[in-house]
Amino acid sequence: TKILADEDMLREVLVNLIDNAIKYSGDGRQVEVRLLRIGEKMIRTEIQDSGIGIDEKHMARLFTQFYRVDSDLVNEQQGSGLGLYITKKYIEGMNGKIDVRSSLGNGSTFYFDLPEFESDNTLAQPPAGELSNDELLAQAMAGMK
Repeated sequence: TKILADEDMLREVLVNLIDNAIKYSGDGRQVEVRLLRIGEKMIRTEIQDSGIGIDEKHMARLFTQFYRVDSDLVNEQQGSGLGLYITKKYIEGMNGKIDVRSSLGNGSTFYFDLPEFESDNTLAQPPAGELSNDELLAQAMAGMK
């Protein structure tokens, strides 16, 4: 299975989401990355952590510019509040969508859907490349130094 994606943008998305999952999970907690087929023409990537979770009151603003959740652990971490905003813009630029499932104290799952590659698929501006599932994860992990 291959997806339509700009390699550089996709790498940045994966690095940001995986880095956030690790950063906000704390020591000894798990982070999982899954690839799933959604319907006939979409591939979903899920990044799930077992961290502190996100209160529902923050969900609507999570992907907006300069927004940071206010909590002790979050305030210990450095950041501009632009990571999720940029991540969303990149996903939307690749004809995808991104969202999150979370509850306070129960971790978070950030997920995004991107169109599957089809030889007759026409886009106004074709993406720079196509990546298989293995290539997608390998490149994301290589970007996390």
